[in-house]
Amino acid sequence: MLVEERQGSFRTLPPWMCDAAYCARMESGPPVVALEALRSLAQTLDLMRHGQLASSCGGSIPEEDTHALPTPTLSQQKQADAESALPGPERQPEPPPAAPATPAILEALADLLLMAAGKIAEGAGHDARKDHR
Repeated sequence: MLVEERQGSFRTLPPWMCDAAYCARMESGPPVVALEALRSLAQTLDLMRHGQLASSCGGSIPEEDTHALPTPTLSQQKQADAESALPGPERQPEPPPAAPATPAILEALADLLLMAAGKIAEGAGHDARKDHR
C-alpha cells in the first residue's frame, strides 16, 4: 500500500500494517530505547547521507552492541500463552517479513525514536535530539 507520509513524500507499507484487526491486537506502551542505540543509528545515517557508507556498495556498518531483550508485559504474556494454546489453524498469522529499509525510512524511524527518547530524557534534563541534528 502506498501512503503519502508528507506532501511529496510517499512510502510503501505492507498490507498487515493497515489491517484494523491486526492493529487492534497491538498495545502501545511507553517507548523503550537505549540512547546509545539512537546515537549509533544517527551516526550510521550521517555516514550514509555523506556517502561515506553505502549499504549497496559493501561498506562496513558499525557493529551493534548487544542489547537486553524487552521483558514482555503481563498482558503480552497472557496473549502469547493464549495463542500458544490454540491449535494451528486458529492462530493469528505472523506479519510478513519487513521490506529492506531505505535511508529515508531509517531516517524517519530515527527521528521518531529520538523524539520519543527526548520526551523520556526531558525529566533528566537531557535533549536526545541535540546529537541527531
